Amino acid sequence: MTELPAPPPGHVDTPDAADRDFVHHLGRTGVVDRAPPPRVWTTAPPSHQAVRAGDTIRMLTDTVSTEHRSPDGSAKFRHGAVVLVDDHYLDAPTARRWVRNRIAEPYPGGMPGDVVTDAERVADTTDFDAQIARLEHLRSRAVARAEEIRAREEEAGAAAAAAGYVPVTRVRDPEAPIGLEPYRVPADEDPLAVYDLADFPLLALKAAGYRTPEQIDAATDEELLGIKGVGTRTLEILRGRRS
Repeated sequence: MTELPAPPPGHVDTPDAADRDFVHHLGRTGVVDRAPPPRVWTTAPPSHQAVRAGDTIRMLTDTVSTEHRSPDGSAKFRHGAVVLVDDHYLDAPTARRWVRNRIAEPYPGGMPGDVVTDAERVADTTDFDAQIARLEHLRSRAVARAEEIRAREEEAGAAAAAAGYVPVTRVRDPEAPIGLEPYRVPADEDPLAVYDLADFPLLALKAAGYRTPEQIDAATDEELLGIKGVGTRTLEILRGRRS
């Protein structure tokens, strides 16, 4: 093995420059094999390691997880949605895996359930001031529009009252059941209402042509029992009410 000559005077042998200096001193080309220097982080450690329960993350893409729930209660996590890592609907290990795989990013101080777009993520105060001014303008226009409509309605109501129109207001009992009751013909309009029959036998009698108590009195028991929907109990009611 050929022994390498001594380095030039003043040379400091460091692990990073020793090989290059020796090769340049010898006038040769090539690199002497050496162990690589230890890795040194030029930036902060990976951000996913800092995600803990109680933090918020922001989704960088749409994803679906059947084992977790998004803020809107579904299994789909929308792009830009801010999600709370609460170890109940979303656990911390899953959140760290999503951040490591660039599915999400840490978003400290976010409001869970909010949707922050990419433009809003990098927007400055000037952009938000312009949006606030625009929303205030839209709100002022909506308020003015509502006042205009209200004034027109009041004017129309005053004109109707001057013409003698009386508005009809339906008053409903707050204790009444929800919905409308089935329609029944009033007793003074339906002659068979005196029997107080159920809907099915009442309709069966009408379908058979019996629409008045006189017609039922004139019919025999066999004729009434021959009607489908009329039984012995109905027959007893019909005969007992007219006795």
